[in-house]
Amino acid sequence: MLIGSRYIYGMKVPQKIWVPFTAISIPTFLPDYRFPAFKEIERGDVVVFEYPRDGVYKYVKRCIGLPGDKIKIENRKVFVNDNGRVIETGNVLFANLKLSDVGGGSFDAIKNSLKIHEIRNIATYVWIWTALMTIQWITAINIVEEWSQNPEQRLRFFAIVEQVTSPLTLVVQLFLTNIIIKKFGIRNIMFLYGILFFFAYLAYGLAPSIISVGVVTVLLRIFEYGVNKPTRETIFTTFKKNDRYKSTVFIDTFITRFGDLSGSGFIALGKLTSVAANSFPLIAIPIAGYLSFLGIKISKKVEIKDL
Repeated sequence: MLIGSRYIYGMKVPQKIWVPFTAISIPTFLPDYRFPAFKEIERGDVVVFEYPRDGVYKYVKRCIGLPGDKIKIENRKVFVNDNGRVIETGNVLFANLKLSDVGGGSFDAIKNSLKIHEIRNIATYVWIWTALMTIQWITAINIVEEWSQNPEQRLRFFAIVEQVTSPLTLVVQLFLTNIIIKKFGIRNIMFLYGILFFFAYLAYGLAPSIISVGVVTVLLRIFEYGVNKPTRETIFTTFKKNDRYKSTVFIDTFITRFGDLSGSGFIALGKLTSVAANSFPLIAIPIAGYLSFLGIKISKKVEIKDL
């Protein structure tokens, strides 16, 4: 599992926007521009990029040469500037890296998430917000489908939402995230997420419309990717190195997918019990309240000075 940052080497202006829950992309017609990088690529870095001949799939490669370097391959072994072997064949292992240096096994992340109280709370927090976000998305799709039976009109609506959300999220991430975290603190930000879901579900339950869908979707996604997720990541920096790395992989993969499954299961259960569609978000409001409670609980032992 690879966890990467799309900003560290300079983020590119998006050339297309993907419509949620579809394989449809819409060109943005924006200039092909890359923002200044936070650091230069170094030998050994893992980079993710689109293959020029295939813009659909992402390629993950390790950088073994920098501008001016001389690369030589002999017997499936790579040499840089004739200074010795850099990479072994087969599984792309660094010559001096042993598996024992990584430490632990595949089940250590699960053990940490169950054993360590703080990590268990964060895992539960991620599970709940992912489930709440899935409930929000399914409810939003149902509202949009009731608003229009024209697929093209629905597509244009979601495209407009994406075109508003993406640049605003980028602005928040680049210029406001650090200020917001320092100004309002970890506890208030973690607490506020549940409050946002509370009002979002209230709007969906009492006044379902494309306006409420647009406003709720934009606010929740900007808050998640621009404020809340960076806040959760800063909390992880207070943990031990092994706990941090192993737990983040487990949480970002298994827990988030389990949250998606839980959210869709909540909607499916409601349909099986013949609950009105506009009642789903109202029933989920107590879950949003528990999310805020967990946020306060997680942030009790974390202060800005620790980050």
